[in-house]
Amino acid sequence: MEVVHQQSQIRQHCPIPQDLAYGLVYEISPSDEASLDQSEGVPRAYTKELMGIELWLAKNGKEVVAQCLVYIDESVRDTR
Repeated sequence: MEVVHQQSQIRQHCPIPQDLAYGLVYEISPSDEASLDQSEGVPRAYTKELMGIELWLAKNGKEVVAQCLVYIDESVRDTR
């Protein structure tokens, strides 16, 4: 609880751009992808796309762009 509260206080002072999201990237096998598709309701609830994602690599601090599979909730997609 305390961490979330601290983050929301920080965001009030330093807003995060709308096109920025923090998360983790996983390398998955084709069979894991198929299982994930089923549990995420692809293509009814989500669609999938390959996107160039800017990543910060924890092991060496470098920033790279990688092609990543992303799951998109079409009901809330930003169409800017």
